[in-house]
Amino acid sequence: MLQRHPKTSKQKSVHEKVDIIFFILLPIIAPIIALMLKFSFLFSILLFFGVPSLWLSFRSQGKIKRAFLFAAVFSIPVSIIADYLGILNKGWYVPHTIFPFRVLNGMPIDDFFWGFFGVYGCVMFYEHFFDRGKSSAGKREKKFLAIFTILLTVFFLILGFKQDLLVRSYFFFWGGLFLFILPMIFFILKNPRLLSKFIYPGIFYFVISIAFEITSLKLGHWFFFDSEFIGWVELFGQKMPFEEFIYWFVIGGPAILAYYEYFIDDNK
Repeated sequence: MLQRHPKTSKQKSVHEKVDIIFFILLPIIAPIIALMLKFSFLFSILLFFGVPSLWLSFRSQGKIKRAFLFAAVFSIPVSIIADYLGILNKGWYVPHTIFPFRVLNGMPIDDFFWGFFGVYGCVMFYEHFFDRGKSSAGKREKKFLAIFTILLTVFFLILGFKQDLLVRSYFFFWGGLFLFILPMIFFILKNPRLLSKFIYPGIFYFVISIAFEITSLKLGHWFFFDSEFIGWVELFGQKMPFEEFIYWFVIGGPAILAYYEYFIDDNK
């Protein structure tokens, strides 16, 4: 038995090196493939977020269940509410989709794939490389499900009975502030030691998301209207709202992981 340990350790080291090489090359190769083959919105989502999610699922099979459940519960309400408000308040629009129908005032089905794989991949990356512990959330998992179920229920009630309440100036700024910034600050103040664990997953989420955003804008997968944003950021000739850059790219990864640690994982 003792003779197997060096071999197992060596295999583990090789696997980790392969993982690192894969995630370094992905943000470089994926844009080239998508631009050369002129991928559709859905295929681009699957390339940038589905492929790494599949890779991590294979590498960390024991983490799939809770990452999947978290991603579904978190991404579905957030995708529905954010996209509906974006379209209603003339923030952005996706002109083309391979699906024959849309939902809720023009929301493409593709966005559900983006939301799910974006969250799932972020959590699996974190679990695979930086968080090898076991969950001890218990009742907090039920609380998490209840909160996001209530959030979505309230949204549909407002949509059905008082839609005017959903028309708001600078909706992206206020939505990101209350959904991402404030909860993350609250969590980090309670668990400052976890901030260092969020840095590298946050960097990966930032890089892959920026690569996807620039590629998708070049391919015309969506466009932004000129109003309802507090400012603009331009990268590689592509303009995006300041809120998109800060909330989704800079804060997005750490904020997702803060929700995950608080409600699903062990806060360690």
